[in-house]
Amino acid sequence: MLTVRQGRRADIEACARIVVADPLWRRYRLTLAAARRVLREGISRQARERRTRAELVVATRGGAVAGFILYHLRGTFHHSGYVRWIAVAPQARGRGIGTALMRHAEAHIFGAGPNVFLTVSHFNRRAQAFYRALGYRKVGDLPHYVVSGITERLYRKTRGPIESKTR
Repeated sequence: MLTVRQGRRADIEACARIVVADPLWRRYRLTLAAARRVLREGISRQARERRTRAELVVATRGGAVAGFILYHLRGTFHHSGYVRWIAVAPQARGRGIGTALMRHAEAHIFGAGPNVFLTVSHFNRRAQAFYRALGYRKVGDLPHYVVSGITERLYRKTRGPIESKTR
């Protein structure tokens, strides 16, 4: 049975191992120590106080972490949500875990604002197809954004028509 719940400090190791085990993520030269640090810093008390706190949500099967999502409610231009990382263990892919995690994040982000943004590597066609199937649209490219030689594709999903707040 799949359970989606708030991530805890005890989940950080399993989440970090999922990321660094994926060959696609290796192009970013991400180490286990760096992955742990990003996850720890994102959910820290100091980040909450600075209002830069990320939300870590994990999906478990049989008590084991099968995937996770790390997102910010106001991570893009201080106005819109941003999905920083989503990863599913290779043996758990194709079972709806990624979709369940994205739906969970979207529900929270859309409660705070009208947009969700994310980036995906130009070479990760499977992920691009996944995001398009969830209603995301490519809005631009960011060459050499994270790592030289890799173009990040910027995707956006909006809740609906954006009404002007000024009249």
